[in-house]
Amino acid sequence: AELDYCRIVTCEGSQIRPLENPFRHRIVFYGSSYTHGVGVTRPGMTYPSQFGRHTGLEVISLGMNGHCRMQSYISRALCDVKADAFVFDTFSNSNGNLIRERLFPFIEEMRSAHPGVPLIFQQSIFCLKAKYNSGTFRFKDSSMGAARELMREAVRKYPDVYFIVPSHEEPGVETTTDGSHPDNYGYTIWSRSIEAPILDILSLYGIR
Repeated sequence: AELDYCRIVTCEGSQIRPLENPFRHRIVFYGSSYTHGVGVTRPGMTYPSQFGRHTGLEVISLGMNGHCRMQSYISRALCDVKADAFVFDTFSNSNGNLIRERLFPFIEEMRSAHPGVPLIFQQSIFCLKAKYNSGTFRFKDSSMGAARELMREAVRKYPDVYFIVPSHEEPGVETTTDGSHPDNYGYTIWSRSIEAPILDILSLYGIR
């Protein structure tokens, strides 16, 4: 169904005015289907949404499903986004070779467009399916290994670049819907696992 028109009825003499933005800071999350929230029962259960509610920060979530591979056209779009900080889930859809090819150019383009803005990269999660599927294991091992190696160099090479490691698991509890994407509880664990590290980083920039 499409919305063809919208009518708002008010009392005579009344006015409709926009409210001031109640948030002081805007945090942009860009990432894969994990960031998009595949597997949740409602949009409010994605980890960026939970992070925003729990911290009181304005969160803009740009989940791209399987298309989050640090493509140049994506980085150009992100360069135009106004934000006080960026949090990236950029490794989940990329193998090791792609990460080696694109990570540093991506960082340099983002730093050029957003000087002095914290760029926080998340390690990809090691999904349950990788423990039972050799192809998935090789992909995740390649991806996570390259991310770990290059981000170790990136945080030394570039100011305002950070690397954190999220978690979505709890011992003895199934926290995914399909062996890869977290369920509601899995995303709750993810959100809580990154909250303190991100807030610590943001505090260095006066973002509270």
